[in-house]
Amino acid sequence: MKCLVLCILGLLFCVPGRTATADLQMPPLNHRAWTKADGAPSGIRNIAQSADGTLWLASSHGLFRFDGLRFIRYDGPANQRFASNNVAALTALPEGGLWIGFTFGGVSLLQDGHLTQYAEPQGIPRGTVKNIVRDQSGVMYVASTGGLARLEGDHWVRVNLDTVDANTALLQLLSDRAGTFWLLTDKAILTRAPGATQFVPVRKADQPQPQMSLAPDDSVWVAALGVGAAPRYGIDRLTAHAGSQINIQRLLSAVDTRGNIPVFDHEGNLWLFANTISLISASALAAHLSDAQLAQHLQTFDGSNGLSGLVNEASLVDREGNVWVATSAGLDRFSRSNFARLLNEPKGNGAIVPGENGAVWASMSGTAVTGDHPVLLEIRNGSITRRQSSPSYTAAFQANDRSVWLGGPMGLAHIVNGHLVAQPLPPEAADSEVQSIVEDRDGALWVSIVRRGVFRVANGEWSAYGGLESLPRMPAIIETVDADGHLWFGYTNNQIARVNNTVVSLFDTRTNLKVGNVTAFEARRGRLWVGGELGLERFEGERFVEIHAQADDPLVGISGIVETVAGDLWINGSRGVVRVTRDELARAEKDAAYRVRFDLFNHLDGIPGDAMELRPIPSAVEASDGRLWFSTNAGLVSLDPTHIQRNPLPPPVTIWSITSGGVKYPTEFGGRIHLPIHTTNLRIEFSAGSLTVPERVRFRYQLEGLDSDWQGPDGRHEAGYTNLGPGHYTFRVIASNNDGVWNNTGSSLDFTIAPAFYQTMWFDALCTLAGLGLLLAVYRVRLAQVRAQVRGRLEERLAERERIARELHDTLLQGIQGLVLRFQAAANRIPQQEPARALMERALERADDVLREGRDRVKDLRSSPGEDQDLPAALAAAGKHLALGHTAVFRAKMMGTQRELHPIVRDEALLITREALTNAFLHADAQVIDVEIVYSHAELRVIIRDDGRGIDSEILQAGGRPGHWGLLGMRERAQKIRATLRISSSPQGGTEIDLRIPAQVAYLGTSSKTRPRE
Repeated sequence: MKCLVLCILGLLFCVPGRTATADLQMPPLNHRAWTKADGAPSGIRNIAQSADGTLWLASSHGLFRFDGLRFIRYDGPANQRFASNNVAALTALPEGGLWIGFTFGGVSLLQDGHLTQYAEPQGIPRGTVKNIVRDQSGVMYVASTGGLARLEGDHWVRVNLDTVDANTALLQLLSDRAGTFWLLTDKAILTRAPGATQFVPVRKADQPQPQMSLAPDDSVWVAALGVGAAPRYGIDRLTAHAGSQINIQRLLSAVDTRGNIPVFDHEGNLWLFANTISLISASALAAHLSDAQLAQHLQTFDGSNGLSGLVNEASLVDREGNVWVATSAGLDRFSRSNFARLLNEPKGNGAIVPGENGAVWASMSGTAVTGDHPVLLEIRNGSITRRQSSPSYTAAFQANDRSVWLGGPMGLAHIVNGHLVAQPLPPEAADSEVQSIVEDRDGALWVSIVRRGVFRVANGEWSAYGGLESLPRMPAIIETVDADGHLWFGYTNNQIARVNNTVVSLFDTRTNLKVGNVTAFEARRGRLWVGGELGLERFEGERFVEIHAQADDPLVGISGIVETVAGDLWINGSRGVVRVTRDELARAEKDAAYRVRFDLFNHLDGIPGDAMELRPIPSAVEASDGRLWFSTNAGLVSLDPTHIQRNPLPPPVTIWSITSGGVKYPTEFGGRIHLPIHTTNLRIEFSAGSLTVPERVRFRYQLEGLDSDWQGPDGRHEAGYTNLGPGHYTFRVIASNNDGVWNNTGSSLDFTIAPAFYQTMWFDALCTLAGLGLLLAVYRVRLAQVRAQVRGRLEERLAERERIARELHDTLLQGIQGLVLRFQAAANRIPQQEPARALMERALERADDVLREGRDRVKDLRSSPGEDQDLPAALAAAGKHLALGHTAVFRAKMMGTQRELHPIVRDEALLITREALTNAFLHADAQVIDVEIVYSHAELRVIIRDDGRGIDSEILQAGGRPGHWGLLGMRERAQKIRATLRISSSPQGGTEIDLRIPAQVAYLGTSSKTRPRE
């Protein structure tokens, strides 16, 4: 953006030592200009500021909004468009809403994103709309060239203008705080008192008048009225009194004010807009000066001062006090500035030095481009009081006797009674340039001369390097003297020399000096500050301590340092003027790693150009009245450090739109915005209504649901997000103005990204159910496989038992039976009385017992399924048998519906539980032993529980006692039938053995035939 930054005229009010004339000057102003090259529309006809701080510009090319950085054309809400692009009038409502009047007739109200349009059918007078006014009771009025109307409901009613010539064109309508209407036509000014129904003429004229303006006291100001072609002079001040009496007072009667439009800013200063701008301060208006005296305080601003073009009738004073003026070529803004420039200041840069009684001397170099020659200026109270041609000087110094010394390419001089008196240089330094000057405690001058070195002059006698052998043999860039009378010399490449009488101390990087080429000293307040190309340092004892600033460190390219009485440090560097407060310096003194906060002032604040790093030096001085002066490559500026203007208004924040996929979704309608499916990337545009220095407005924003913390602060006016998913989001943004005052409420926007069908919850639920179903199916298949494997192994084991039973029956038992029969036959032949017969009979009886036992075992191997019904009974019988001869009480119970068990499962379960019962009766020393058999749908469970002394934990961990196999056998049998066996025990709680057999293995009659493995 092209910008012209100029300060005009004047110092701040109430500066000590100022004259009455200075007190009547305008405060310093900062001027910026935007033209078509910056995007500004041409032909701006009206300016308004809406409640959100946005600047609206009416032009013949449409309606534009401006946030201080960007001009954006606005054609109306997304679903509505203006009836015309030729906009003539604007009025913003404090509660929100913008009235828009058009050149070819009709008005529109833009509010909450909706556009309400009115034209002739709704009662709007035909012709160009001049302005739109709301009176003290809230009634809206429209003044057009065709008449005047007020809004009643949704229709406009014509206002009685019987006293107005029918051929008259209305130009402007005003309503003051008392309810009086002021009507300007092309031939007269009329007024209507509160409660009256007709307008009464105040003054007639035969020429169109420029616009009227309301003053802070409710008086109406307008360029002097008159009749005929004679020039008209002065400004008329019209004041309404009781009834219809109007008092007219003429001011500036000696000034040609034809075409001038008077406007008052927030401080009561009067602006007169014509082709140029004229200004009179509020203090001058209130000083009861004569017209001639008042005219002397009229200050002008025109194209030579950077005005973008000829001023037209559109102007505005915004909420922050900035004055906006539309010109033929663009838009100009005037803001209150902390920095003042001189009127008619010569071009070029200048060496500056304090004089007496608040004066400042400046040697301005001039420029060959403009033809300006070097001049010497004496400045008092912000004005040039003396100007004389002189050589160009780039070094300046005020001696202890308050005399001023100057040095430069033409040698050395000092000021005597306001005149320059030359001082010749030593022969070996003739025709050389003076770089720096300082005075020692004896009143001798030390002069640094380019390419020649440092010379001491006392009583007209010059001595190279003051006769000090250890002083570096090179010219010093900068020199100073501290409060103790020590001389300090700064050189290139991190070198400093200190002279105390005849003792020279040298400092360099070994003493932590890291500023590069030393170009600035400040030692007036008892501390030594050193500035250079690379930074700022403070001297402590015999070392230097670096000072670092936060963020983008501006402490570089330093050529001027001033420490004020308040303890603040002001630094003139390549990035602007920097202030570091006393408190920040104190924190840095306590913590060497601390990064100080700072205030930066540059071209945005009205400072022209940048500080010169080499010459002139110093580039910052403090006058005796406390005012600070800074020299740049484009001129001088001054500042009163005790009266720094701040912007106290937090900026309103507006979110304008969301853009995604090339489609912009305006937010002006309010409510939640619904974005289409597949929206992943978007951009949110926002702005803040602070127009004083919009480049310094900062934003912080957060997208709830995505950002874990606030983003920023930064100066971007939009936020971008990528890879967003469907859902509800809330975007929040807050902002600060140019002085860091935050609006922590900010603005928020709710929006929703619609999900695609595959991003919905029901789709996720279906996918989850499908996945679960698939897992269940896989589980069932695998379970069936496992069951089949287990059942197959059980069947193989059962078949093997049946085979063994057959073999035993067909071979062993049959063979034994045959042997028994043979032995019986042999026994029958032995007589009864023979002892052998008795022995044989007993042997045969034992053989019969063996046969019976063998048949029983074969029977067990071929057990039928129905026999497993006796598992609970078998366990009960085993427990009762073991309980004989023991004091322990045995209890058995069954839970659930008894089911048919696989024979092998029954046998293995019976063996495991018998072993457990035997251990309980023999070793537990228990009082009660319980057995529970639980038939459930999922498993067969057998629990043996006692209240005895338990099993040692070491035995449980080892799996049994050494040489004993009971516990190990129980676990092996459980593993064979795919069962789980859990043994828990404690010394006081007894022992519990829990056998769990899956239903698919234990029960017969399941869907898959499985059997335990061997």
